[in-house]
Order: sequence, then C-alpha cells, then structure tokens
Amino acid sequence: MDGTSPLARRVRAFLFLGLGMIYTHHNARGATVYDVDTLEKIGRVREVDTETGEVVCHHEPIRVNHRGDDVETFTIRFTSIHPIFGGGQVPCLFHCYGRQA
Repeated sequence: MDGTSPLARRVRAFLFLGLGMIYTHHNARGATVYDVDTLEKIGRVREVDTETGEVVCHHEPIRVNHRGDDVETFTIRFTSIHPIFGGGQVPCLFHCYGRQA
C-alpha cells in the first residue's frame, strides 16, 4: 500500500474522475457538450455541473438582465453527465444522458 487512508484514496479517485465538479470556461475551455439521447450538440454552454446533472446555457442572441450586469441563462437537466478526458488533464467532451423536461 502507499500509506494513504481509504478515504484519501476515494477522494483522489473522485477528483480524478471529475465526479461532482462544476466545469466552466476556466477548467474545461473548448469542451463539447453532447446530448447522447437526441444525438445533438448543445451550444452556448456556460457551465456543466456533473453532480446535479445541469447544463447552464445562455440565449442566442445574448440577453442581458434588467440591471445590465449579467447574462440571462437557462438550465437543461439530465439524469447523468459524464466528462470525457481523452487523455488530457481537463475534459474535452461531456456526454449527457436522460434529458428531463
């Protein structure tokens, strides 16, 4: 064994697999988000939350809120979202399953 506790190994595996993370342009720039059930690419993505199964998108054209300090968004919910790393340190693709109404 490497001397680490079982909990530490689970946490490391959890972080390595990208489970329960929120991905944005800061930590997954250029990643493609794909709805596997409908075979469609999801565009205008601002954030992907793999724990809650939510993809936050902005409208096209971009809409600014009434205060003028933020972009209006909408959320698409899925049963599960899997980050695909493709050998890199950050995800290059997200597979989304079970789109919810």
